[in-house]
Amino acid sequence: MRELVNFMPQNDEKEVRRERIKRRAEAIKLWLEENGIRALREQRHLNSDTQERVYWHFGYMVALRDVLDLIFNQGQEGLPDQSTGIPDTLRSIH
Repeated sequence: MRELVNFMPQNDEKEVRRERIKRRAEAIKLWLEENGIRALREQRHLNSDTQERVYWHFGYMVALRDVLDLIFNQGQEGLPDQSTGIPDTLRSIH
């Protein structure tokens, strides 16, 4: 556990990273409220053997990788490229 503490960002860095995650979560929430009403109502990602379930798991995996990168690395990898909007983690999966 002591070794893990050495990799954790300092308090100021933590707050910046925490705010970035919170802003991104809020942006996704607003987008879903505007665009995802049907998907939120149907919840097809809960049904096995559906493409929606694959997309949900893929999105969740990418989100976890991005958060881990933000916590343990410099906080730049995995965030959307400003020119394309595609996270680095998606480019490495192809």
